[in-house]
Order: sequence, then structure tokens, then C-alpha cells
Amino acid sequence: MAEAAGTQKPAPKKGRASNRDRDCYLEGQHAVITGASRGIGAAIAAALARRGANLTLMSRSIQKMERKAERIRVDCGATVTVVECDVTDDMSVKAAFKGAVASNGTIHVLINN
Repeated sequence: MAEAAGTQKPAPKKGRASNRDRDCYLEGQHAVITGASRGIGAAIAAALARRGANLTLMSRSIQKMERKAERIRVDCGATVTVVECDVTDDMSVKAAFKGAVASNGTIHVLINN
């Protein structure tokens, strides 16, 4: 839509976040997503990465997950760690979360998919 000659957009209000600030509000935060190799989990992972989060992706299928992680790294420039995890096995879950914290620090966002 074209603006009429001589009109200007209003100046942003002081103290308001810019579009970039709103878009990257998760910058530096660590998000863990289980079941992230496909479907909703993969879509959530990509959305969080676009908003600046560092990711740990957990799945039973490491090969699929590595492909998804590489795509997110290339598309979003995010730090992405892949961890094998079977959520039906307590020991697997404990080891996966221990590895996630060791790789990316404190977990700020958890998506159990």
C-alpha cells in the first residue's frame, strides 16, 4: 500500500522493542524439544531457533534428527545439539537431560512432544 506524498509513519515509542528484539526474544536461551525429528516437534524446533534459542533436540532416531538439526543450523544459524532419548526409558531420559545441560547449559524452555 503506497503512502500519500508528505505523510510519514509515526516514530516508534521510546522503550518499545524493535521488530528484531521481538523476533529474537529467546536469544541465548536453551530450549529442549523431545520428539523433534518430524511433525510438530520439528516445526516447534525451527520456530524457536528463528527466535534465537539454542536447541537440544531429542529423539529415538538420531539419523533423522541430525538431518533436521543441520537444516536448522543452516536456515537459522542456531546452535543445535542432538541427543538420543527414548522417553519411555527413565535412564535414557536422565542421561539425555544430563547431556543437554552439559552441552548447552541451563534449560529455559522444555517442549515435551
